[in-house]
Amino acid sequence: MANSTMDAYTRRMKAAELQSTIDATLKRISSHKGVVGYLVLNPRDGSIMKYVGMTDCDVGKYAKSVHAFVNLTRSVVRTLDASNDLMFLRLRSKKHEIIVAPEKDFVFVVVQDYHIVNKDDMVIIRPKQKEEEEEEAENEAGETQGES
Repeated sequence: MANSTMDAYTRRMKAAELQSTIDATLKRISSHKGVVGYLVLNPRDGSIMKYVGMTDCDVGKYAKSVHAFVNLTRSVVRTLDASNDLMFLRLRSKKHEIIVAPEKDFVFVVVQDYHIVNKDDMVIIRPKQKEEEEEEAENEAGETQGES
């Protein structure tokens, strides 16, 4: 009896230590420049297990879409090679980069701003400034006029 109590205590201590490590990792990831937020999804049904840095509305949209896309992508990978599985997925939209790490017990999703500038061999992630967007629009308009 004392042995099973000690085993249960050891399991609880290991679980607490693991949770502490997970929480520290999530905090570190969410503090990176450019990270908008993250979600942790249940891989079976796409339900939201945890999220940080996003509105409820955005979280619901990301959870539903990412879950469906992960299932589709995993199916494609397995169709191409039955012995293979989806390990990592990176998507880029106009606004964000979405990084997905599907695991057995969870699907980890990080949403970050992807506008990157290299300066002195240091990568800085920052949103585009309004002036840059206007300058790009002017350049594109000039290129279009030059082609006519």
